[in-house]
Amino acid sequence: MPTPITALPAAPSRAEGPVAFNAKADPFIAALPPMVTQINLTVTWMNETIDVVALSRTGAVQAAAAAVVSATAAAQSAADALAYRNSAQAAAAAAGSAAGLPSLVGNAGKALVVNDNEQGVAFKDLKPSLARLHAIAASGPF
Repeated sequence: MPTPITALPAAPSRAEGPVAFNAKADPFIAALPPMVTQINLTVTWMNETIDVVALSRTGAVQAAAAAVVSATAAAQSAADALAYRNSAQAAAAAAGSAAGLPSLVGNAGKALVVNDNEQGVAFKDLKPSLARLHAIAASGPF
């Protein structure tokens, strides 16, 4: 905290005459050395505060630069993850096609089941079968 600087007493003026001048001059002159000390302490505090602010600024600039590097790395990781996902999906589709699996397109929410002739697989909507099971289960104890 800066040192408060005490206000000087009223300054002497020759226009007030010699007696008034002398009465004001001594206290005024006596107040100057303490005021110089107070100003010096305040200037020292200001210089120290400027140094602290400069260090804080440097730290903030470094933190901002690190944040930019982290954001860039995160964006690259996200792009890499998307590329890996797309590659995995393409590989899975190719593997499924090579294994004789039906296309995933238009089969959301359906289950992959063995055909009735047990010669392959197909997607089938199991909701009607599940509805029948729920109705049986709701009909009472077994």
